[in-house]
Amino acid sequence: MATATARSLGLVRHGRLTAHGAPSKLDFLNGEWERCDREPHICDRPHFVRACCVDSQGCAFEAHLFYTFGHWYVTPGAAGGAMILCGARSDSLSPTTVDAKQWHHPGGAGEPFSLPELEFVCEGPNTEEEPFLMEVRPPSLSP
Repeated sequence: MATATARSLGLVRHGRLTAHGAPSKLDFLNGEWERCDREPHICDRPHFVRACCVDSQGCAFEAHLFYTFGHWYVTPGAAGGAMILCGARSDSLSPTTVDAKQWHHPGGAGEPFSLPELEFVCEGPNTEEEPFLMEVRPPSLSP
């Protein structure tokens, strides 16, 4: 039995989500992110993962980028985990439209610091014939 992927489910089309500008401490955030096959939406917004991240202690993990409670968050491991790598207060429908000034890292001892260079961008062709697909799942209809 073949495993469904975000691409085969039609959740990715023509473009790729890429992060740029994370500081060296969070360099593992930089690079290409993919739609999560297991849970493609959280709170009716797209959910992305970046596999093969390695933290400062050399431990591998899968990072999750998702929206909940008025924020976009990046967490290690499962979405909604207790540890937050970075976040942005925003009601944007996609991480690509979050104002860069909003991204921050919790920091040590509760002192957050801004990540003004961090941005998530959609790269690839974007034409009338092949537009980016950065959809939001429509709200569920009650029976």
